Amino acid sequence: MFEAVLIGVGLAAVVLLLFLRDFKITIITMIVVPAVLASTVLLLSVLGMSFNIMTLGGMAAAIGLIIDDAIVIIEQIDRRLHSEEKKAARKSAPRPGSFSSLSPAPRRQPSSSSFRLRF
Repeated sequence: MFEAVLIGVGLAAVVLLLFLRDFKITIITMIVVPAVLASTVLLLSVLGMSFNIMTLGGMAAAIGLIIDDAIVIIEQIDRRLHSEEKKAARKSAPRPGSFSSLSPAPRRQPSSSSFRLRF
């Protein structure tokens, strides 16, 4: 049984590394998952409940949800950080043509063949 747990943790770590490409986040998640399992076992023993197929299945599903949520949340944080960096870069960059001439750009006149609504 202990072998199956180690194989599961190893496969989960590989999946996290493939999706997140960040070793630090993978280590944090691999620390959180056993902590959640330990707290679940402690809570079950305090409440006097035993392990059966249903509780073990629920714990397995919870592990999958924790890892899936970690992937989704980290990707969202990463996307927000990169979008804020892009916004800051756009604000600090000069506008094209703003320093090239002092005269305003000529306005384009609509052509006579432009689309008009007919009623």
